[in-house]
Amino acid sequence: MGSVVSADVKSVTFTSEHTLKAPIQGTDGTTYPIGTSVICDNWATDINARVTYSGSVSKLSLQIQGAGGTYTDLVAYPYNVIDTDGVIDASYTIGAGMSPLAITVTPITVTDIKGYTRLAAYANNNMGDVVYSNIIPVVDCS
Repeated sequence: MGSVVSADVKSVTFTSEHTLKAPIQGTDGTTYPIGTSVICDNWATDINARVTYSGSVSKLSLQIQGAGGTYTDLVAYPYNVIDTDGVIDASYTIGAGMSPLAITVTPITVTDIKGYTRLAAYANNNMGDVVYSNIIPVVDCS
């Protein structure tokens, strides 16, 4: 019988090329300050994720998740490489209209938050051990 590869994702953080130029209050009452990374629904958005983990990772998967179980698979890294403890940095471009609703930084003006999403990270195809980023506002940018 083959060895079991186990890993524990500790954290996932997110930055975006688009940030708020002014604070805005979300529909949930949360105030998002100047500099908050956002995903633009009407523009392509470059994002960077940093995942920290312990154990051996043969595959790390990232999704962006919205409300009602909607999601988009972003990246899977690495394939067939065993790594022990560390940090994986991943970059991805989310096309306009591609973020489900729930890096040169470009400050943007926003008047309304369309919805929210978050990054999910899990290792070795184990969906039972998912770690989430902070909530990410999805906005129309101008």
